[in-house]
Amino acid sequence: DVGLWTGVSGTDWFAPLIPGADLSTSFFVHEENDAADQASTDAAMRMIAGEQADFVLVHLNEIDHAGHYGGGGASPATRTAAGKADARLRAIAGALDLTQDTLVVFSDHGHLDQGGHGGPEDIVVRSPLVLAGAGVRPGATLGGGPAGARDPMAIDAAQVDLAPTLAVLLGTRVPASAQGQALTSLLSLPPDALEPLRRAQAEQQRDLVTRYAAAVGST
Repeated sequence: DVGLWTGVSGTDWFAPLIPGADLSTSFFVHEENDAADQASTDAAMRMIAGEQADFVLVHLNEIDHAGHYGGGGASPATRTAAGKADARLRAIAGALDLTQDTLVVFSDHGHLDQGGHGGPEDIVVRSPLVLAGAGVRPGATLGGGPAGARDPMAIDAAQVDLAPTLAVLLGTRVPASAQGQALTSLLSLPPDALEPLRRAQAEQQRDLVTRYAAAVGST
């Protein structure tokens, strides 16, 4: 919408989800293992170094595979995969200039301790969210406590709030299908931008409810 170049590096699940014409660059892997995650990381680093995209989605999937097949979300296999993901995120962060770039770290879903996801449990639909760089309020937390607090509410965000938050960071419109709200308390925004954003989100939510009700035959 605002003329930005976009890229994705990660699992080929995204290939049918994102129209190819909407991508400036892409790199897809099929496997869900260490080698695939490293290849996705390397490709993302090339995108960043070559300034091939303004917005890059990097998806590391070994940790999801561990959750499904390695014993669940609380398993040693999941912790090992998470450690490798941390190292790769550290490399990506090191390639950014956080005076002008923004790093957003989030999971597309959580896992039950015994494995699996898809239900309404908090551990599935909420994930730790880390923001750093341009457009971010340093030290801000969702729960209002200090950044180092061990209270999960200080860092855990609802899945539905990510897309609106990214839209604000990118300077584009709130997605028409968004069910959540932009997490403006975490962002550095001029005061005069907050009221127009509030109105835009309220209008988008009303439109979504109207379209949803029509789709299911309700009034």
